[in-house]
Amino acid sequence: IQPPTFRESSMAATLLNLGFGFLVGACLVWFLMVPANTQRINKAANEKVVSYSNTMATQSAEMNKMQEQIDQSEESAQQQIEDAQNQTTSYENLIKAYAAFQSGNYTSAANVLQNVQADLLSVDAKEIYDSIYKNIQTTMKNNLKTQGEQAFYAKDYETAITDLSQAMEMDDS
Repeated sequence: IQPPTFRESSMAATLLNLGFGFLVGACLVWFLMVPANTQRINKAANEKVVSYSNTMATQSAEMNKMQEQIDQSEESAQQQIEDAQNQTTSYENLIKAYAAFQSGNYTSAANVLQNVQADLLSVDAKEIYDSIYKNIQTTMKNNLKTQGEQAFYAKDYETAITDLSQAMEMDDS
């Protein structure tokens, strides 16, 4: 048995083999290296998206918290404005009642004094209120009783209850 003899191939066959080798190498690089690189890029992009989403959620929560604080501040400011207006109105009514009391018009003083909120007054203003109130308490009680009775006969029961209750607080007889 004689072994086949080695024959040297032609130049074209060698170039064809080299070209086939380069093609197989390029395919290996394309199918093994490119997907790994694409996966690495996608993973980095997903991490950035998650990071940005967390940042946005945190900032959104902070914005909501700040908006709630702004709303509370606005409500507080509005309440302070209303309190100041009520206090101013009470002082104005106290001055009107004092002027009417000094002029001897007890009915007018009693009517105006009903609109004064004594709990909003200062200590000195409260003393003036108390002195006027003591002197015209009977007139105020009679006015409230009359107004309550008129409201009752007019079938305005809410006003009647309010006026008669205030009159009863002054003198429960």
